[in-house]
Amino acid sequence: MKFSYIFSVLLFFINITSAHSQDTKNYFMNERLTVGGFARVSKIKPYVLSNSNSLRQFVDADMNNNGNRKAAKIAKRWLEKSPHANGLLLIDQGGIVFEGYKGLAKLNSEFYSQSIGKSLTSLAVGKAVCGGLIKSLDDLASIYVPELAPNNNNQGKSTVRQLLMMSSGNWRTAISGQPKVTGGFGLNTQGKPAIALTWPTRLGEITVGDILWGDVWKRIENKNFSEPGKTFMYAAGDTLALSMVLERATGMSAAAYFEKTIWQYIGAENVARWAVDRNGSTLANAGFQARLKDWGRLAIWILEQHSSEGCFGEYLRQATKPQIKNAKLGAAGHSFDSYGYQWWTENKHAPGFWGLGFAGQFLGINPDSKKIIIKFAHQGRSGFL
Repeated sequence: MKFSYIFSVLLFFINITSAHSQDTKNYFMNERLTVGGFARVSKIKPYVLSNSNSLRQFVDADMNNNGNRKAAKIAKRWLEKSPHANGLLLIDQGGIVFEGYKGLAKLNSEFYSQSIGKSLTSLAVGKAVCGGLIKSLDDLASIYVPELAPNNNNQGKSTVRQLLMMSSGNWRTAISGQPKVTGGFGLNTQGKPAIALTWPTRLGEITVGDILWGDVWKRIENKNFSEPGKTFMYAAGDTLALSMVLERATGMSAAAYFEKTIWQYIGAENVARWAVDRNGSTLANAGFQARLKDWGRLAIWILEQHSSEGCFGEYLRQATKPQIKNAKLGAAGHSFDSYGYQWWTENKHAPGFWGLGFAGQFLGINPDSKKIIIKFAHQGRSGFL
């Protein structure tokens, strides 16, 4: 299935101007895991976020709008033809224009996000700043997490803002935000060497602390390749460091703080889950899963907050505008010219701001048109990763 099909949907729904991916390499996930299987096979059980006390009801979408009718028609046709998509949700002005499921995905499936979790972590950081728990984005991360200071660790020399911008220069990424580690990360569920940090963490082999300052950190190659704040390098470690900053600043895990300050206010109908290590620290770079409609409720809440007055609205507007140029040194976000605070910005084809995940996941929000698109899949190309 050509990647341009999803851009065809966007062309009518969110004003995409062209339909070209800059990278033809495909990335795969196990479909069973994409639709919620991670929580069932992880040895370390994820943190469970409770559903909201007050349910958010979707308004009726304006289906008299020719653009919405066309978008719904194209979305339905695209989803039927796509062999890799599992869920697609289009929202306009708070109303569902299209909702569809494919393959192993069902109405009650919890769609597992990879790096969209990074964007959610940014929301929690904003709440901690506005709550006075993180005093300033220009505080050094080591003020909150002293373990980051020794061993010439660039993350300890980085400010919270620089971590948000993926500019610590902590390690040179090998693939999809992952470092090259002498001796490897550990094993996956098949007992084979894991190619990323997440499986060994879910299985209890390593912790977030091991990755940031412990045994794994000591074995990471190409460390401290750039001065903090100077170069954008997409790296899972910067988000994991933010997770620990949140944990130390708030006195609770990043997932628990996200639940308290955000999830409980979006009107979620069902519980969500976020992967943690054996110490309860949040795997903030990935691992958040929720039902598709609750992803939609979260996106609507983000859109509302984006136009709100006050500290968090201003933080979110700054977080979702260009903060640093995308140096395009790794296989991530090639279609985007810049990055905000854990949000992708300035896509030449797509307006708005974006949370992106491995293997064809994305959450796109256009604050001008008030349109939202959310797509989950188990295969995708890195040009829009």
